[in-house]
Amino acid sequence: MRSLALVSLLWVAAGCGAGAAAPVPAVHVPANVDPARRERLRALAPSLDEYLHVRRAALRATGAAVGIVLDGELVYVGAVGLRDAERSEPVGPDTVFRMASLTKSFTALAALKLRDEGQLALDAPLGEYLPGLRLVGLPADALPPSVRQLLTMTSGLPYDDEWGAVTLGFDAPAFDALMARGVALSSAPGERFAYSNLGYALLGRVIAAASGDAYRDYVREALLTPLGMKATVWEAGDAPPERLAIGYRRERDALLAAERPSDGEFAAAGGLYTSVRDYARYMAFQLAAYPPRAGADEGPVRRSTLREMHAGQRAFRWGDDVPIARHGAGGRLALSAPSYGLGWVSQATCAYDGIVQHGGFEPGYFAYVRLLPREQLGMVVFSTTAPLGDYETFEHVLGMLRAAEVLEPAPAPPAPALVEAADTLTRLLARWDEPLAAASLDPHGLSSAWLGHLQDDFAGLGAKLGACTREGPVRSDQPSRGRFRLACARGALELEVLLTPTVPSRVQAVHVHEEQPPGERLEALARGLVRALGGWDDAAAALFDPTLDLRRLKNGLERLGLEHGRCNLDRALWSDGESEARYRLTCSEAPLALEFRIDPSSGKIARLTSNPVSSAEREETTLCSDERVLTD
Repeated sequence: MRSLALVSLLWVAAGCGAGAAAPVPAVHVPANVDPARRERLRALAPSLDEYLHVRRAALRATGAAVGIVLDGELVYVGAVGLRDAERSEPVGPDTVFRMASLTKSFTALAALKLRDEGQLALDAPLGEYLPGLRLVGLPADALPPSVRQLLTMTSGLPYDDEWGAVTLGFDAPAFDALMARGVALSSAPGERFAYSNLGYALLGRVIAAASGDAYRDYVREALLTPLGMKATVWEAGDAPPERLAIGYRRERDALLAAERPSDGEFAAAGGLYTSVRDYARYMAFQLAAYPPRAGADEGPVRRSTLREMHAGQRAFRWGDDVPIARHGAGGRLALSAPSYGLGWVSQATCAYDGIVQHGGFEPGYFAYVRLLPREQLGMVVFSTTAPLGDYETFEHVLGMLRAAEVLEPAPAPPAPALVEAADTLTRLLARWDEPLAAASLDPHGLSSAWLGHLQDDFAGLGAKLGACTREGPVRSDQPSRGRFRLACARGALELEVLLTPTVPSRVQAVHVHEEQPPGERLEALARGLVRALGGWDDAAAALFDPTLDLRRLKNGLERLGLEHGRCNLDRALWSDGESEARYRLTCSEAPLALEFRIDPSSGKIARLTSNPVSSAEREETTLCSDERVLTD
């Protein structure tokens, strides 16, 4: 085992250095990308190498290769363990692994390319392309399944994940016989999600019927060749023997090589073999679909089609024993409420604004990929014998990248109309100008509650806060909505502006959030809450309105204390000066934000909520705003 570790380390040193980074052609890098992100990822390579070695040993995987694409470039390659245990040959950056169900997105992409070219109708019934298919159990009042329902795993075919992993060697006559004997449905088409390898095998036949070519030939010529994926093949025997990773199954302490028969007609569900370098081209191509923009499409399939693939179509559960929500390290919330798109799974967590992912398994081989389009990052993990690319590995590696500021993309510039609206509102706050207001504000909104009193509201704010000046850029999550901050002589304001969908756009609504430095009472209560996190006592109970459930508060604060560790008061993030405030706490495990409101009659806290905050440098909460209400 000592010599095995040494061999693996030598390969990692060769695979993760500067020479391993390979540019991927025909990708789009947004203009606002910070090139220093790539350098930060390269600097993190030794720590990533070390983690992969520890993780491989813990899971007892024979070998693994990991690739991380950032801003269109394969920046990191990690290779650990052995590709061939019998010959003690190590995994390298060009080792070929079976990608298993990661093949499904290639099948879906081929179907969508044919759709885009007018050769395939996604909503057509399967019988139009597969006249030899006999469906058994179709309810009398149900329509037959469509091509789209095969793509989204909602065709009514039963769950067959384990069966699909061993349905190898079905040649064309055998598959014809299977379809003629009949395919059993377990539900009406469109009624529910069920993962179906048979469904994607049928899609392979649909693609062949629509294109006039054999399925494998069409995928190779329409997708693999244009993307330069020369190492990606359909059969293990087509990979150079000195580069093929041998899949193993473990029986007690013995490693037994898994058989690698041809997938036959089930190749469309999981038949491709590839290397990290080759698959990096595919990840870069998928990520290059973002953001939507002008300009010609450079790939074999248009960008809008790639984004369509990624969008969730049908929600599902990973399994009955998997919770929908769970708290990880530092109290960060992870959501397990995914939806299946077109060959991809769409997932959301409170750490990442949209994850596009898929996993794959065939005997001896494991494959997992995650794409983070907003962050322009993709990560793939191939392994043998054990699943190195499990949830824990991805979360740990992405956590390392986030801590190293690799995942923070530069914010997209706000739409010019939003910047103009912010300038106009700043001018109107300083001095109301009727012609300017008439030209900039929506006339329908002026007769409503959300704009009708804006002149009077601005006059009152000006008298109360004094002169105000724009502070920082306009922050925007979409072209028609933005926020900006004003620093004033006696406090501050944050304005949220929404624009109309008209041309030209006008201001349809303005929401004003006033900020004041917290008074002494708010400061004292904030300090008391920090002490209460460290231990409940009579002083902690005295902070709250007596009508609240003090037992629940005690349990909630103790739980926060366990999750976040020892905390200290950092600063006020927001306050109205007298009755409400939001404070940031620095804690030994993860930063925390507490927001509370005082009951005017008792002078005690009547409402308390908590949120983890995203990092030590930022004031925003996590993306899903994992809010806990401790008082209601």
